[in-house]
Amino acid sequence: MGKFTPSRNILTSARVAEGRAITFEVPLLTSADHSAQGLKTTMVSGAAITAFKAVAVHSNGKIEMADASDESEMPVIGIALNAAGSANIDVEVLHIGTFRDDTFNFTAGNRLYVDTSGDLTATAPSATGNFVQCVGVALNADVVFINPAMTLVEVA
Repeated sequence: MGKFTPSRNILTSARVAEGRAITFEVPLLTSADHSAQGLKTTMVSGAAITAFKAVAVHSNGKIEMADASDESEMPVIGIALNAAGSANIDVEVLHIGTFRDDTFNFTAGNRLYVDTSGDLTATAPSATGNFVQCVGVALNADVVFINPAMTLVEVA
């Protein structure tokens, strides 16, 4: 099978046979600020969303920024790769994969969580009533691997 060339082909589905894998042809440690690779989908915003924030599915079926202090704004399902100034805007969401942000300053191996403003943090929420969810791990200071666990633990 030949290589997929986005400018010439439209990939509508893919099957991976037993013993085979999907391989990304770019380095795992993405080299450009605000670049991402992995499993992405386009979802509709339910409110304004800031780019590069963690998002969750709201009760209206649309995505909104995640908030560790509000169970209705959890669990995180991925990272918004573009902003939405209001509701009903298409937002590309990285669900599983790598993302680079040069403003990060993590230590490789840090488990990552979401805070009350949708930001990734290496510090688990600790206030009573907050919800803890591991959403990924730092690969180096500015590249993270996103793979949200669907388990939420409420801080007592």
